[in-house]
Amino acid sequence: MDPLPVCCVRGLNIILIPSFFLYFLFFMVHGHDYLCSERDFFVFLKKLQNASVPCVTLFTFMLVLRYFFGLLGIWLVSCPLALSQTLHAWIITDQRDSLIGATVDREAVTAWLEQAAEVAELELSLKEIDQNGVYGLQLRDELLSIRPKEDDVMLFYFSGHGSEQCLENTPPAFRMPGNACFAMDNIHATFVNKKARLVLVIFDCCTQRAPIVLPMRGGEESTLTEVAQANIRRLWRDYRGYLRIGSNDPDFGSFSYGNPQYGGLFTDTFLHQYNQMILADSCEWEGVLKSTRSEVSQYAANEGKVQVPWYSTYLRPIHLPLYPKGN
Repeated sequence: MDPLPVCCVRGLNIILIPSFFLYFLFFMVHGHDYLCSERDFFVFLKKLQNASVPCVTLFTFMLVLRYFFGLLGIWLVSCPLALSQTLHAWIITDQRDSLIGATVDREAVTAWLEQAAEVAELELSLKEIDQNGVYGLQLRDELLSIRPKEDDVMLFYFSGHGSEQCLENTPPAFRMPGNACFAMDNIHATFVNKKARLVLVIFDCCTQRAPIVLPMRGGEESTLTEVAQANIRRLWRDYRGYLRIGSNDPDFGSFSYGNPQYGGLFTDTFLHQYNQMILADSCEWEGVLKSTRSEVSQYAANEGKVQVPWYSTYLRPIHLPLYPKGN
C-alpha cells in the first residue's frame, strides 16, 4: 500500500488528537460505567432509555469514537506513513581560500537542500563545517555513529582543495585538522552500509592542491511551478540507491576550477542544470548529471582548460511497474 501523504497525516492529527483527548477524559471519569462487559453494556443501554437526550448523544459520540480508533489503528498498521523522512546533510567547505569560491558553494548548496527538503517534505538535518576549523576525527566519529532510518536520505558535499597526500585513499580526497583524510570511496561505502534509502556523495575539488580561477556566469534559481515541485518530490522521494559525483575525472586532468563570485564551476553548473531541468515535464538524476558533465567540459574547453566531471549511480524507482511475462 502506498504511504500516506504527509499533508493527510497532519490533517488527521488535527482531528484525532483533540478527539482522543476527549475520549480519554470521558472514560477516565465514567470508565466504571462504560468500560464494561458486553452483557453490562446492553444493560446500560436499557438505562439510557430514561436518560436525557444530551447524555445519550454524548455516549453515542464516545461509542463511535471507541470503534473509530480501533479501525483507524488497523488501517494505520497496514498503511505506512510518509512521515519523518530525514535528509541528513553535511556540507564541508574550505572557507580559508576565497579565490576558489567555496563559501559561495556552501550558500548555494544550503539553499538547494532547504528548497528540496521543503518541497519534498523531508526533515532537514544540516551540518555546515569549515574544512580547517574542525578536527577531522570528530567528523569521522559523527559519520560512523549516525543511524538513519531506512527511508532517509544522506548527502555529503565537499567544496575546497583536494589532497594528494592521502595516498592510502583513492582520489578524490581531502584532509582536515587532526591528520584525518576523507575519500569519496570511503564516505560512499560508509553511507551505503547505513541502509538509507538514497545516498548522494558530491566532491567539487581538485585532486591536486592547485586552484586556477575561471571567469564564469552565475547560476540562476528556477521558478517553482507545479511541475517543478512534482519533479523535486520525485527526485528526492521516489528513488532508492546512490549517486557518486565528482567534479573532475582524474583520467582527463587534475584540476577543478572556480570563481570567487560564483563558486566552483562544477557546483554552479550542476545547480543551474538542476534548476532548469526540473521545469521540464519529467526530470531524472541521470539527465541532470549528463547535462552537467557536458556543460562543464565545454565551458572549460572554451577557456582553454580541461575539466570533465564524472559520476556513478545506482538508482531504481521505489514503485516499479510490473508487467506479465509471456502470453
